[in-house]
Amino acid sequence: MEYLKRLRKPAPSTAQDDAYRARVDVLRELLRTPVQAGDEEYESLLKKVFDDTTALLKREPGPHRGLESEAGWEAAGFQAKAPDREFRGGGALGLHCLLYALEHHADRCVELLD
Repeated sequence: MEYLKRLRKPAPSTAQDDAYRARVDVLRELLRTPVQAGDEEYESLLKKVFDDTTALLKREPGPHRGLESEAGWEAAGFQAKAPDREFRGGGALGLHCLLYALEHHADRCVELLD
């Protein structure tokens, strides 16, 4: 039974543990942050996704909103004409994860989009 007491008792926190907890807190906050069309930060990140996927697919650059953008979003794998609804479940975290993949794993993204 002594081992059960040790399991229940939290270990002393270290600076590294605190840093990990802080990172997890940021990720949780991004997950809970809904994306909203018109929000300046969201629009900036969304444009970056559009520009990055446009470049990866060797398409002509264009606006990330409006009728001209619909084919670009579809080519990038989005189901909707505008991707706003597709980030509902993952909030801002989903958008940040997509940007990370585009910036750090561009070759793999191209494979997935082909």
